[in-house]
Amino acid sequence: LKAGGFGAEGEYLRWLEADLKAARAGKKWIIAGGHRPLMRLRHSGMIELLEKYEVDLYFAGHAHRYWRDPPSADVNASAKFYKDPKGYIQVVAGGAGCDEMAFKLAPQCSAGEGSCVPSEQTPDEDPEKTSQLNPVYATDVYSVGRLNVNTSALHFELIDSKHGQLLDEVVVTKTARASLTQYLV
Repeated sequence: LKAGGFGAEGEYLRWLEADLKAARAGKKWIIAGGHRPLMRLRHSGMIELLEKYEVDLYFAGHAHRYWRDPPSADVNASAKFYKDPKGYIQVVAGGAGCDEMAFKLAPQCSAGEGSCVPSEQTPDEDPEKTSQLNPVYATDVYSVGRLNVNTSALHFELIDSKHGQLLDEVVVTKTARASLTQYLV
């Protein structure tokens, strides 16, 4: 993976591996982020590092829309709540709004209705702006995300920018992890 004009060939991946290795030592949660969704990086070696160091969540933007993939090693999963998921979950939260996306607001939901915005899973023509998997939820509605992290759970919520209502959420919990000394040697 190139580091742009900011580093030598391979420097970024060496840094990322060292950082993930150090972070994994004694940490329950690993959250990684980058500008581009992983579809663009699928031949770079980065995905293999996310899997090797058992990253829990990967956040990206760039696409100016939102989607959430199922766990990377369980692509048929379609839930909001995961206990000990198999692989990382990618969240692309690029729907805060910009002049590159259509101005789209969510309708006002009735009280107690939950999300009234259906998932829009129509693939985008641009491979950088679409999921590598079948997303669990996708939308082009202007939105912001909120991540709450504690020792028992990761909880991400997507909230529509106009009404403040919940559009999507994912909660990840996990049992005590097996020894990771194979990665820390």
